[in-house]
Amino acid sequence: MTPLIDVVSLLIIFFMLVFQFCAAELFEVRLPDRIVSADKFDPRAGAMMTITVMQKDNKVCYAAGADILPGNEPELLEKMIASAIDSRTTKTGQEKIVCLRCDKQIAFENVRPVLAGIARSGAEKVQWATVKN
Repeated sequence: MTPLIDVVSLLIIFFMLVFQFCAAELFEVRLPDRIVSADKFDPRAGAMMTITVMQKDNKVCYAAGADILPGNEPELLEKMIASAIDSRTTKTGQEKIVCLRCDKQIAFENVRPVLAGIARSGAEKVQWATVKN
């Protein structure tokens, strides 16, 4: 009986210590209810390209600027998005800025080819916005 009591007391001490560490890691993160301001786009600073990922008729649709991109194949989307961003003509010294707009119902696997296309392009800044409705 004594070894059982020793083992149980060691387990109790172990779980008390582990619980203390877990409790110390939990902290409250306060998120803003509304975003009041963000970096404003200065048209003189660079060329802006908006990439939109949205759900239409229960299908995921992609758009680069005002052009809807055909197909849903990831490799093709990646290439089309990279070429759409790189085709934006910029003056010397201007940076390419990409604004990625996503519907909040879109799964991350559908956004992954867009992010890969942005990474493949010559974009220097990325702004990511979600559409509430």
